[in-house]
Amino acid sequence: MAEGRQEEAVALLLEAIRLASGFAEAHVSLAEIYAIRRDYAAAWRHARAAQQAGDPRAVELLARYGAE
Repeated sequence: MAEGRQEEAVALLLEAIRLASGFAEAHVSLAEIYAIRRDYAAAWRHARAAQQAGDPRAVELLARYGAE
């Protein structure tokens, strides 16, 4: 993602959660990407999935910055 290959990163992260829906780190990364893109519905969906998997970081981030 840092190398400007965001679409490839999204595709790989989506495949990772397809294979392991509870992969919290992948959900956190997707939430961050979607928040940057201002797709807040998708960001929140992945943030909540990460939280359910035990990682609240994305929910905290989105709440802190008032992402709706």
